[in-house]
Amino acid sequence: MTEAPVLQIENLSAWFPLNKGMFKPATHWIKAVQDITFSVRKGETLGLVGESGCGKSTLSRTILGLREANTGRIVLNGHDMTNKSEAEQRPLRREAQMIFQDPNASLDPMRRVGQIIRAGLDIHGIGTRLERASRVADILTKVGLDPSMANRFPHEFSGGQRQRIGIARALIMEPKFIICDEPVSALDVSIQSQILNLLKDIQAERQLAYLFVSHNLAVVEHMVDRIAVMYMGRIVEIGQRNALLHTPLHPYTKALLSAVPASHPRKRKRHVTLEGDLPSLLNMPKGCALQSRCPMVTAKCKVELPTLVAAGREHKVACWNFEQTTSIEWEQSIGAHKKTTS
Repeated sequence: MTEAPVLQIENLSAWFPLNKGMFKPATHWIKAVQDITFSVRKGETLGLVGESGCGKSTLSRTILGLREANTGRIVLNGHDMTNKSEAEQRPLRREAQMIFQDPNASLDPMRRVGQIIRAGLDIHGIGTRLERASRVADILTKVGLDPSMANRFPHEFSGGQRQRIGIARALIMEPKFIICDEPVSALDVSIQSQILNLLKDIQAERQLAYLFVSHNLAVVEHMVDRIAVMYMGRIVEIGQRNALLHTPLHPYTKALLSAVPASHPRKRKRHVTLEGDLPSLLNMPKGCALQSRCPMVTAKCKVELPTLVAAGREHKVACWNFEQTTSIEWEQSIGAHKKTTS
């Protein structure tokens, strides 16, 4: 029998209202996240990539209940979080935590490290005062910090140490699922590998499920098992790491990967540039959101929205013409598209 996923997202959407007054409803909506479906299994890391503004952060906050979903279901460790009251959600929220991008901004500068880490235990009333202090000391040791540092303030630590504190704060609640929101992008390159290896070691020990949000595809390749690619609020391709990185099918995924610098000067890559303007989230086109920039656009792309379809083992893509992106027609269409848009 197949084990149920730790996180199951079904047709999740999140919108932001515009022109909403105190006594009148919103007249327009920004559809930041639209019809998202995926799952994350125990001990697995799903990478979430896409350009800035594609909806990664909104999706993460919606999963954790920091903003309300407009449609869809969120099932966490077998518990349906949809339409539950605050009181019903509170005991379940311990099972999902977040590691934030900026360790400077995510730690309260007026509180000591021990207070920051044990805050979740205090809120949920877990253990006695001595038991909480013991758990704080244990978790500090686990992330590579001395327990005596619990009495210091965040400004007394380096950037890498502050991120370790953020990891400790997430782990102390013993969650089943953690969202890693750009956890190393604000750190020096020399420190990044230490934090990434720490996350991998903790995952292996506790069999945690990660949603790893990042724009750094080199980091994603090192950390994840599967990758989901977001564009304008939707997942346009999802699949196993190696299959998606080496054989991308969606035109947007191809452009995204081509922007990664080659690892060696002699390894030349064909750069795919998507010409044209981004559509507005306030006035999305009827068909594919990439139609104004895609070199493979057809009449069908302009009237019908593509949905995720199977394109291989655990590989799905939302594109009407994905089979052509691996052929010579793709190379020819790029040159033709550049001429028409220049």
